[in-house]
Amino acid sequence: MVVNLEGVLLEDLPSSLEPMVLGMPADLALRWVEITNIHGVSLANNHSGDVGKFGFEDTKRILGAAGVHAAGPNETLEIGQLTLITLSDLAGHRSRGRGLLEPSALADLVMPDPDRAVVAFVHWGHEYQAMPGAREQQLALAIEAH
Repeated sequence: MVVNLEGVLLEDLPSSLEPMVLGMPADLALRWVEITNIHGVSLANNHSGDVGKFGFEDTKRILGAAGVHAAGPNETLEIGQLTLITLSDLAGHRSRGRGLLEPSALADLVMPDPDRAVVAFVHWGHEYQAMPGAREQQLALAIEAH
C-alpha cells in the first residue's frame, strides 16, 4: 500500500501545535504503518512542511529507518516493479512553498521503461470539492500524455 502522509512525524510531539499544523507522534504512526502494510509514503502535499524543513527531513528519516520508502514533491519511489512519481499541485495558503505543478515538469519525471509500471501519485485540487476542476483535468491529460 502507498499513502499520502498529510503532516509530519515527530518523535517528541509538542503539547500543542498551531491550528491546522498536522503533526503525529512517530511511534504511533509507525505502528499503523506496520499494521496496514504501508510500503511507500508520499510527502508531496501541503502539510509535509508544517513544522519547517527539519520536520520534513525528520519525517523522511523516521520512515526510512522503519523501512518505508518516502518521497517529497517531484520525486520518485521505486517499489518492486513500480515507479511512483509523487506530485503536488496546491496553491493554497498552507502550501508552504510547494506550489503549482507545471505540465512541462512532467517530461523530466517519467523515464519510459517497458518493464516498470509508472504511476503518478498526485495531491491536488480544492478542499471540499467532490469533482476535479479544469486545472486537474488539464494536468491529468498532461500526465496521461507522458
